[in-house]
Amino acid sequence: KSGEKAVFETSVYLKYDSNGKKIGFYGIVRDITQRKKEEDLEEKFKIELAQTVRLRTKELEVSKEKYISLFEFSNDGIFFHDLEGNIIDANQKVLEQFGYDKKEILTLKVPQLHPISDLVESRKAFNEISKKGFVRFETNFKRKNGEIFPAEVSSSLFTIGEEKFIQGVVRDITNRKQSESKLKESEEKYRNMVNKLDLGFYQVDWNGNLLDYNPAFSFLLGFDPTERILNKNVREFWQVPVERDKYLISMKKKGFAKN
Repeated sequence: KSGEKAVFETSVYLKYDSNGKKIGFYGIVRDITQRKKEEDLEEKFKIELAQTVRLRTKELEVSKEKYISLFEFSNDGIFFHDLEGNIIDANQKVLEQFGYDKKEILTLKVPQLHPISDLVESRKAFNEISKKGFVRFETNFKRKNGEIFPAEVSSSLFTIGEEKFIQGVVRDITNRKQSESKLKESEEKYRNMVNKLDLGFYQVDWNGNLLDYNPAFSFLLGFDPTERILNKNVREFWQVPVERDKYLISMKKKGFAKN
């Protein structure tokens, strides 16, 4: 009557007279407008859910492909192991670093990749990651051929279902260690050369506090060469301290000063 649209469910049956003759029909009408709306909403939800699942599945497949790509082609070695140290998976870089093939390395435990001398430190790192969930440290590893190499390791703890696993990222730092060793050797040579000079040599900060000096410098100032004078300020050695201020201004402008 109001013009509002509605949905009805109708059941129609034959009507008979007392003699069994068909004389018409009778029907039962039920208003199912609300039920139909709910069914339509349910169907719409199912369609949207199916679309979401398909989209999410595709996104997961893309993410999986990206992860596999990052895992397999990383410049660092990446491996996974359980809390017992059993290696579960390793990327190509790990195989190159340690000299094993995939089948071989999956039969090993992490401690077998360390020289005996590093097992204690390795255990400490494992205990730390168990408490904090992440740890970064330096250690030594042993290749299949017995060669030892230094590495920086970043390990993180994660959970799948009810099981806990550890991901280890291994970066070979052989070149860095060699560079550090050469730098240290160079610094030692420089130090030995400076200490043998007959000329006084010193280093100070902008405030004049002594940072370094050679024996000749302390000798020229009347100190015993074995006496430490790092707590001194060079202004104390100037007969007219204000002259040093002029000296400093000149050095800041020109990059050097001589008097």
